[in-house]
Amino acid sequence: MIKIHGFGLFSTIPSEAAHIIDGDMNALKNDIKNGLDINKPIVLREHIKVAPLELAFRTNKVEIIKLLVASGANLNDKESPAFLDAVRYCNEEIVRFIAKNGANIHALNNVKSDAFSEALYGKKYKNLPVIEALGHSVRQYGGKAFRSAVWNRMYGVLDFFVKNGVDVNYNKADQVFPNKPTPLCVVPDLKMAKYLVENGADFMLADGDGMRPYNLAVEYGNQDLADYYKSLEPPQFHDTQNRLLELEKYNLPQSLIAFLMGENRRVKIDGANRYSPSYVDFFALAEAPEIKIGRQTALRLSREIDNYSILWIIWNPKTKRIAAYDEEHLELIDIAPFEAFMQNISMYVNKLIEGDPI
Repeated sequence: MIKIHGFGLFSTIPSEAAHIIDGDMNALKNDIKNGLDINKPIVLREHIKVAPLELAFRTNKVEIIKLLVASGANLNDKESPAFLDAVRYCNEEIVRFIAKNGANIHALNNVKSDAFSEALYGKKYKNLPVIEALGHSVRQYGGKAFRSAVWNRMYGVLDFFVKNGVDVNYNKADQVFPNKPTPLCVVPDLKMAKYLVENGADFMLADGDGMRPYNLAVEYGNQDLADYYKSLEPPQFHDTQNRLLELEKYNLPQSLIAFLMGENRRVKIDGANRYSPSYVDFFALAEAPEIKIGRQTALRLSREIDNYSILWIIWNPKTKRIAAYDEEHLELIDIAPFEAFMQNISMYVNKLIEGDPI
C-alpha cells in the first residue's frame, strides 16, 4: 500500500505519481519529455487529484521539487500556493528555495489560511522564524495563527509570536471564529489566560456578540477562569447594586430580577422527544452579559440550553419580552412576557428546538 500525506492509502497510483513519490528523477524527466503537463492535476482516485508539485511537497521529495520548479511548475496556483505547501510539509531549504524562485510568501489558500497557519497545521514549527525572516511578518499577518495556537494549546510557539509583535488582541472573523473573539476569549485554561494577560491581552475586550472573557468563562462553567477574570475586572462590574442601576435601561420586570438573583436558576424542561434539552441554566443577574444583535443591544439570560449551544434566551428591550436568538441563523424570535414564558417554558423551548411557530 502507498500512503500519501493527507490523502490516505492507495493500492495503485498512476506511474507519474509513483515516479514523484519514489524520487525517480530519470523517470520523471522522461514523463516531462514525453508530454506530461506538470501543472495538470494527477487523478489518484475518484474525487482525489493533486498537482505534481503539491504531491512532491506532500512526500517531501527535495530533488523532485527542484526539477518541477526548473521545468516551469506554477508556484502560485490559487488552490494550492507553493509557499503554503512548502512551509507545511518541508524544511527550511525548500521554503527558501520556493520563495527565491517567485512563490508569493503572502499567499492565501482557498480557506484563507496563510503561511503561519499552514506551518502550525503541519507541525513545522521550525519554519515559523523562516517565514518571518522572508518578510511575511508576525506583526502584520500572525494574528489568526496566534489565536489558533492559543485555542489548540500550542504553548511551544506562543513566545515566537509574542516576541515578534503579534497583536495579542487580534479579533477578526474567520471560518472557525465568525464571532470575532480575541485570543483571550478562546483560551482553554487558566495557564494560557495568565500568559496572555501578562503579555498585554485586554481582559475587558468583548467578542462580536458582546461577551467578555469573564462572561465566556461563566458560560462554559470554568470557575477558575471566571474567578481570575473577576479579580482583574473593576469591582463595580460585579456589585449587585451597580448592576441593577446599569440594567435600568432594560426595564426588567421585578419577577425576572428576583429570579436571576435567586439561588436556583436551572429550570427543568420536559422533553417533547428524547433529543430535546432537559434543562435551561440562567446567568446570575451580575453575570448576565449585554450582547449585540445587529444594531440592537439585548440582555442574554440563558447560560446554557442543554445540548443547544447556538440558541440563547434573551430579554428584548424593544418589546419588553423574553425572546430567543438563534446564533447560527442570526434569527431573533419574540416569545412572551417573562411570567408567561416561565409558566410554559417547556412548550416554548421545545417549539424553538423543533422550529415550530410560536
